[in-house]
Amino acid sequence: MWLPEVHSNVEPEVSAMLSSIYTQSALFPLLRISGENEFFIVGTITFLFGVFFSIISSDLKKILAYSSMSQIGLMLLNPFFAPLYVLSHGISKAILFLTTRYQKRDLRIKREVNILLFLTMLICLLSLSGFSLTLGGYVKGKMIHGLFSYLISFLSSIYAGKILKLKIDFRFEKKFIYLFLASLILIFPYFNLKSFVVILGMLVGFLLNINLDLSFTTETILTLMTFSVSIFSLIGGIIW
Repeated sequence: MWLPEVHSNVEPEVSAMLSSIYTQSALFPLLRISGENEFFIVGTITFLFGVFFSIISSDLKKILAYSSMSQIGLMLLNPFFAPLYVLSHGISKAILFLTTRYQKRDLRIKREVNILLFLTMLICLLSLSGFSLTLGGYVKGKMIHGLFSYLISFLSSIYAGKILKLKIDFRFEKKFIYLFLASLILIFPYFNLKSFVVILGMLVGFLLNINLDLSFTTETILTLMTFSVSIFSLIGGIIW
């Protein structure tokens, strides 16, 4: 809960470090003590919570922060593939946060980005959504199976479609080439049928017109944290 408020008030480089390294580091002790599917309920709740606020938010950095929350929920679903997903998500989210320096953050106004920046964002968001030919798509295909995997890819791609509602400047600008080359790390020769679901979700997000400026006070965050600790402690007790 505190993470989106922090992201909205710090430099893009700090956000990149927070989302790609710091927030994911807490997963490792959990994954070391967990067995298969032990954190399925907590992971699912975390994913749904994060993706809901990503879809309705209007601030780009907050959307990416809530997206990180949802992706961490997915990492809890399969401890075996979680480390590889941490790598995939860390690369994608670090690059996406770095791109926020070069674009307007308010999704309620017209936004324009350079073509190289757009392609960089597109590759990263496709990877997060589970699209074929990306590292994220490969790992998601191994981590989660069945209809639930299609639902996850669809929901993840909705906020991706919102972010990509941009006007493109086709002039070549050298300063964006490094971010674009970094995003190519995510290209991976893997194909699955969920790609069609991802495209559908992006189209829904592109057409969606829900943009709320959400902000939580410290008191609200602490109250929700106390409540969540109580609930998850109870769930943890049942699991153990």
